[in-house]
Amino acid sequence: MAPDYIVTTTNGPVRGSSDGTVRSWKGVRYAAPPTGPLRWRAPRTPEPWTDAADATRFGRGKARQGRQA
Repeated sequence: MAPDYIVTTTNGPVRGSSDGTVRSWKGVRYAAPPTGPLRWRAPRTPEPWTDAADATRFGRGKARQGRQA
Protein backbone atom coordinates (compact mmCIF):
# COMPACT_ATOMS: atom_id res chain seq x y z
CA MET A 1 0.00 0.00 0.00
CA ALA A 2 1.32 3.45 -0.91
CA PRO A 3 2.00 5.87 1.95
CA ASP A 4 -0.32 8.79 2.63
CA TYR A 5 0.88 12.32 2.13
CA ILE A 6 -0.65 14.93 4.41
CA VAL A 7 -0.30 18.63 3.64
CA THR A 8 -1.65 21.56 5.60
CA THR A 9 -3.97 23.97 3.82
CA THR A 10 -5.49 27.23 5.03
CA ASN A 11 -8.63 25.33 6.09
CA GLY A 12 -7.10 22.14 7.47
CA PRO A 13 -4.95 19.09 6.68
CA VAL A 14 -5.56 17.09 3.50
CA ARG A 15 -4.43 13.50 2.85
CA GLY A 16 -3.25 12.61 -0.64
CA SER A 17 -1.59 9.55 -2.10
CA SER A 18 1.26 8.51 -4.36
CA ASP A 19 1.62 5.85 -7.03
CA GLY A 20 5.38 5.81 -6.48
CA THR A 21 6.02 8.46 -9.11
CA VAL A 22 3.32 11.09 -8.75
CA ARG A 23 1.74 12.47 -5.58
CA SER A 24 -1.87 13.61 -5.92
CA TRP A 25 -4.66 15.22 -3.93
CA LYS A 26 -8.06 14.67 -5.53
CA GLY A 27 -11.39 16.24 -4.71
CA VAL A 28 -9.96 18.84 -2.32
CA ARG A 29 -12.67 21.02 -0.76
CA TYR A 30 -12.19 24.55 -2.02
CA ALA A 31 -15.58 26.04 -1.16
CA ALA A 32 -18.59 25.60 1.09
CA PRO A 33 -21.38 23.51 -0.45
CA PRO A 34 -23.60 25.71 -2.66
CA THR A 35 -26.85 25.11 -0.81
CA GLY A 36 -29.58 27.40 0.45
CA PRO A 37 -28.59 31.08 0.22
CA LEU A 38 -25.20 30.12 -1.31
CA ARG A 39 -26.90 28.63 -4.37
CA TRP A 40 -26.00 30.53 -7.56
CA ARG A 41 -23.54 32.75 -5.67
CA ALA A 42 -19.77 33.07 -5.76
CA PRO A 43 -17.96 30.29 -3.84
CA ARG A 44 -17.47 30.83 -0.09
CA THR A 45 -14.58 29.57 2.00
CA PRO A 46 -15.40 26.20 3.61
CA GLU A 47 -15.56 25.76 7.37
CA PRO A 48 -12.10 24.88 8.76
CA TRP A 49 -11.44 21.25 9.77
CA THR A 50 -8.91 19.60 12.08
CA ASP A 51 -8.85 15.94 10.98
CA ALA A 52 -7.13 15.15 7.69
CA ALA A 53 -9.66 15.32 4.85
CA ASP A 54 -9.45 12.34 2.49
CA ALA A 55 -8.26 13.47 -0.95
CA THR A 56 -7.07 10.08 -2.16
CA ARG A 57 -9.92 9.80 -4.68
CA PHE A 58 -12.34 12.10 -6.45
CA GLY A 59 -15.61 12.83 -4.68
CA ARG A 60 -19.03 11.60 -5.67
CA GLY A 61 -20.86 13.28 -8.44
CA LYS A 62 -20.78 13.42 -12.12
CA ALA A 63 -19.80 16.32 -14.28
CA ARG A 64 -22.74 17.81 -16.09
CA GLN A 65 -22.78 17.08 -19.74
CA GLY A 66 -23.89 19.48 -22.42
CA ARG A 67 -27.15 19.07 -24.18
CA GLN A 68 -26.99 16.72 -27.12
CA ALA A 69 -28.34 18.16 -30.36
